[in-house]
Amino acid sequence: MRLNELNYLELNTADETATRVGGGLDELNSILSATQKKINRFKTVCGSLGTLLKVRVSSRDNTPVHKPSADGPHEDSQFQEQTLTLEASHDDHLEASVLESKPVVHKKIDINEKMSSHLDKLDSMITKAERAEGSMQHQTKIMKKIISK
Repeated sequence: MRLNELNYLELNTADETATRVGGGLDELNSILSATQKKINRFKTVCGSLGTLLKVRVSSRDNTPVHKPSADGPHEDSQFQEQTLTLEASHDDHLEASVLESKPVVHKKIDINEKMSSHLDKLDSMITKAERAEGSMQHQTKIMKKIISK
């Protein structure tokens, strides 16, 4: 039975670590979302200036005609902002005091259920990391286009 208690504590520690990592990925995605908004605002301002600078004379009375830019404001419509949720963190001290105050009761620990929960959290973290990677690649591509203009 002592082994089950150790497994339970190890699983709780892994659970807390997964929660912290998930929170960090949420924060990263939040930063990337804010950066994307700033890039979009910058593109809007620079796009307007670029349109003004890309003037060609093509009418008979030499009035300027604006050349339509290839990069429209709808180019980034594929990028969707993700709703981020914050995961609640556990209070280590509260859990320790509750464990000390109660008499030791041997409960049957369903390790399979706990492991399934951990696998779900890992899947969630992988999804968040992939979303962050995609956002960074998209933003890098946009910034390279802006710089090359």
